[in-house]
This record gives sequence, structure tokens and C-alpha cells, in this order.
Amino acid sequence: MFKLINKYFFYISFFLILVLGFFKNMGFRQKSNRFFCDEASIGYNVYSILKTGKDEYGNKFPILFKAFGECKRPTYIYSSIPFMRIFGLNEFAVRLTSAFYGMLTVLVMYFMVKQLFDKEIAFYSSLFMAISPWHIHFSRIGFEAISFIFWTVLLMYILFKSFKNFLYYYLAVVVYFIAFFTYYPAPIYLFFILFF
Repeated sequence: MFKLINKYFFYISFFLILVLGFFKNMGFRQKSNRFFCDEASIGYNVYSILKTGKDEYGNKFPILFKAFGECKRPTYIYSSIPFMRIFGLNEFAVRLTSAFYGMLTVLVMYFMVKQLFDKEIAFYSSLFMAISPWHIHFSRIGFEAISFIFWTVLLMYILFKSFKNFLYYYLAVVVYFIAFFTYYPAPIYLFFILFF
């Protein structure tokens, strides 16, 4: 009976961590958080891809999106399409993608750490990820960095799984290429992750 209560308590607690991981990021609607020009650029490109299949410069489904003096990686932009389709062209749709990535990162962190250690350490790892100020910051604004964190943690999880089942290597290759196109520092980090 005690084990059963413990089991349900664990699942309820973990569900609450995921809810915390999502709703802590919904504070982006505060007036103190202004919409940055980078977020506006991402939002407009998402809207343009959704409506025409082209970016703001007329390029059809580009790999790099030209912006204000730089090129943006495509993963976050293409990930935002479903949210913009549902909620329209607004700040909420652009930033909801970050909140969603933030929640998924907490979930994948749990499974990755559980693979390496045990359920209890995985539980606390996901809890600390959910309340980390750094993670909260990047989960509340529409920047590409949060997508890099999610895809990198997912890549690590799949690579650890591939030690037991070689078929996961193929999935790891796909996730690696998605992670590669998330954020500009990604190629540097991903090289060292695969090297070690």
C-alpha cells in the first residue's frame, strides 16, 4: 500500500513539475517584458512562411532566415508555425513556442537523467531545471536559444539509449541535424558532445 501511495505521489509531483515548467513561462505577458526586434523578426518570418511558404525576402522555405544584420537558424521559426496558425500573428504565439520548448526540456531532462542514474535524481534534476532562473529567462522570450537546449538534451538522451540499442543512432543523427540548425553556437557544442 505504501509503495502504491509513493508511486502516485511521485507521478502527481512530476506532473506538477511539468505544469510548473510550462506556466512559469506564461509570465511573458507582463508589461515589463517588451517585444524585442529579434522576436518581431522571427514572428514575421513565421507568419510569412505560414501564409506564402516564403520568408520576408521571398526565399522559399529557407535554411537560414535573413534578419537585422544576421541570419537566423530555422528550427525555432519552423517550430512556431503551429502556434501562429492557432493564435495568429502576435507576441503570444511567438513566445508560446519558447514556453513549450521549456516544458519539453524539463520532461526530456527527467528521462535523460533517469537513464544515467535513478528516478529520484531524475526527479530533482527536472525540478531544478524547471525553477532555474536561466531556464525561465530563455523560456519566456522568443529566442532560438531555448530550442537549442531542448534538442541538445534530447540528443544526449537518444545517444545514451543507443548504447543499448543501435537503432537509436539513426534517430540521433536526425536529432543532431535539427539541433545543428537551432542556434549559432550549436555546431561548436555539438562537435564536442559527439567527440567525447
